Amino acid sequence: MKKIDGETLQHFRLDNNQVGKVQKEVKKYNMTKAEFYRMVVSDYFKNETVANLTPEYIDTLKQLIEILNVIGERQKRIERSVNYCEDHLRIFFDEYDGEEEN
Repeated sequence: MKKIDGETLQHFRLDNNQVGKVQKEVKKYNMTKAEFYRMVVSDYFKNETVANLTPEYIDTLKQLIEILNVIGERQKRIERSVNYCEDHLRIFFDEYDGEEEN
């Protein structure tokens, strides 16, 4: 995978207003930021609005999608691990509370 240079990446930086909008949408649809960005970029490709982009921009977008896919998968695994731990802690404390009552 070709490394994304700082100049190209600068075009993809969000200002504070855009960051706020992303956070609202992420909460609204109950998804990770990676899933949201992937959806936006995917939609961008589907609407064929990439016709006037240079090949470098298209390559960069594809790289960003790959990166977001990896991040999204890691977030899902972390979330599953947290849920697993919470379930076991709940079971442990339920059993512990039960022993205390006897």
